Amino acid sequence: MSTNISTSEFKNKLINQFDSLNGLSAESNRRDALAQFDSYGIPTLKHEHWKYTGLTFLNKHNFDIIKKSEVDYSVLEQFANHPLNFIETEKIFIVNGFSVSSNLKSMQSGVTISRLSDLDEAQKSQLVSDFYSQSIKLENNPFVALNTAFAQDCIVIKIAQNTIVETPLQIVYMNFASPNAIINNPRLLVIAEEGSQATVIESVHTYGTNPSLKNSVSEYYIGNKASLEHYRIQDDSELSHTIDFTQVNQESDSHYHNVNVSLGGQFNRNNIHTLLNGENIESNLSGVFITSGNELFDIHSLADHAFPNCVSNENYKGILLGNSTGIFNGKILVRKDAQKTNAYQSNKNVLLSDTASIYTKPELEIYADDVKCSHGATSGALDEISIFYLVSRGIGRKKAEAMILNAIADDIIDLIKHEPLRLHLIERVENKLNQ
Repeated sequence: MSTNISTSEFKNKLINQFDSLNGLSAESNRRDALAQFDSYGIPTLKHEHWKYTGLTFLNKHNFDIIKKSEVDYSVLEQFANHPLNFIETEKIFIVNGFSVSSNLKSMQSGVTISRLSDLDEAQKSQLVSDFYSQSIKLENNPFVALNTAFAQDCIVIKIAQNTIVETPLQIVYMNFASPNAIINNPRLLVIAEEGSQATVIESVHTYGTNPSLKNSVSEYYIGNKASLEHYRIQDDSELSHTIDFTQVNQESDSHYHNVNVSLGGQFNRNNIHTLLNGENIESNLSGVFITSGNELFDIHSLADHAFPNCVSNENYKGILLGNSTGIFNGKILVRKDAQKTNAYQSNKNVLLSDTASIYTKPELEIYADDVKCSHGATSGALDEISIFYLVSRGIGRKKAEAMILNAIADDIIDLIKHEPLRLHLIERVENKLNQ
């Protein structure tokens, strides 16, 4: 049952649970993160990066932080018949923020999967000092601070130097809220060493009778000449609320491609920051979202060019129905020494309802003078000229509209190299648009 509480009550409720939980970070780091969360508080519409993204659901649902002893792993059975379960991947299950230990041993050479808490003190200390939370700023990131303070588990995936991972690694996030609404704080750390190649898929699935909030932080470190395909799939129910922060650090000559496909979920806030931390890097961010009802999808992206001779591309598309809301805020930052940068950004949206809303803000911040950068955004109804062209050739209007919308979504989905996943998503988009 949901009971309305104030924002300050929600924040204080979480803070009061701090001492009862065992976190991953050193106690001092956890308390520093808690202090940052306490200082910033829950963002309101007065905060620039949240001005269109209301968080009233936090007050409405009165989320509880779940402990490991309270996790019901029987929810795994509900994934058995999900189409994504039949796609050939190496699956790692995370239930309410906690990993399922039986799924942590990789069958592929050169890939190690572990829980940070299970490592010996020397290994843990090395990972924390070199990677864990090292590139993420807690200031002005209240939900990252919340995760850092309260994360009780962290999956660490390490891909050894020059390893080519044949089977994609899939992290299956399962949220199960019953009898109470819950918040969980999963943490993921992926280290792709020099010359390695891999595909990582993240998918989110919500079950139960009450709402859940997944407040996740993922860190990706991509070494010299490494290549990583990263696909994030959100195809969820009205009980699902997600706030996700992904930090990607790329070294020289590396390649990273992120494709974000969101087809459902009541509230979905995605933050993705890429740091191009060397020369000759390619970094591509792509995504498509389809919202309906009262759903909200929000993408905040940052491509941070710190070195010369790098390329970044951002391409996001939205299809909005009903009373849904979409937000895009994409920023390209080119630092002073990042000469010869090529950076491009595009955001295109189609509104299929008079009551749907889209807010788009592409940004360029450039401190170098020898660069090629561009950005653009468009929003509006379906193109009547394109519809007329198809109708004039004997295609019914409804089918013509569906063909155009599917083509818009497929333009992004076709970027997914893993064929079984790509075909599944093409079918899901077609079904969703025909509902």
